Amino acid sequence: MLSKIKIIAKKTGKIFIYTIVLIILTVLVFAVGYFQISKKKYISLLNQYQTYKYVHDFKCPEFEYVEPTHPLLDSLKVKYKLDSVAGNGPEINQIVNLMKWAHNIVRHSTFDPIDPGKRNALNIINVATREKRGVNCRMVGTVLNEAYLSLGIKSRLITCTPYADDYKENHSLVMVYSNSLQKWLYMDPTWEAYFMDSDSIILGPLEIRQRIASQKPLLVSGNINYNGQKYMTKSMYKWYMSKNLFRFYCTELSEPGYETKEGIKTFVHLYPTNYHTEKIGKSDTTKNVYIDIYTNDKNYFLKNPNK
Repeated sequence: MLSKIKIIAKKTGKIFIYTIVLIILTVLVFAVGYFQISKKKYISLLNQYQTYKYVHDFKCPEFEYVEPTHPLLDSLKVKYKLDSVAGNGPEINQIVNLMKWAHNIVRHSTFDPIDPGKRNALNIINVATREKRGVNCRMVGTVLNEAYLSLGIKSRLITCTPYADDYKENHSLVMVYSNSLQKWLYMDPTWEAYFMDSDSIILGPLEIRQRIASQKPLLVSGNINYNGQKYMTKSMYKWYMSKNLFRFYCTELSEPGYETKEGIKTFVHLYPTNYHTEKIGKSDTTKNVYIDIYTNDKNYFLKNPNK
């Protein structure tokens, strides 16, 4: 009798294991299928809305960048020895080194990010370190943006947003200006990632968008990771950003703690042609706190900050 029970238990155990394996394989098949379908959908949307034809005469505000002598920037630079972090190498190396530093100095949290209160790099790092918790991508990007500004490198924290109005998730990262390449570059400190063309030249957010839309060669930096763990493949990261690179917004002024300071804050939104045309060339004021300006002037959004 005991031997029969053992045989039944053994068979039952095998059936259970086979069932679990079958469930996992089924989930993987559906996940891969969903990945392929949604990837095609996002690429199709980017392809459909590739152009940025300037169709309004509304004068947008000039983008401004605070000087590195700002007290919060100077304190950040001194406390974390950002001159040494950046190094003495070529400008591109310095830009990448600072991105890697921001990636490592704070941990990202998807499900339970901490609200640091004042949104400046020093406070974000202090609160996250003290409470041993992660922050969202916007806060990680804020840390990197202020690191660049502290060394006199022009940069803006930008939010990359999907096509849908009722989107559930977007992604914030940093657009940093390279004097050597004479263009804006995309730096994602959350994933320690950036994109390159087939010649390994780092690309900007709109260049990446165009390449995804037209399915041109697009390389992802080698060490893409999430808090040190390689949860996402390079293909998955491309798919993720193909969702988010539909439209962009940022503040008109790049300075420490801009979003939590008193007074009205101005945000500039870049939309492609024929997307929400009723908003283009207009500004909306929300609760006397935010002014949202909408444009499809790509050249304005990508203007050389040194001119």
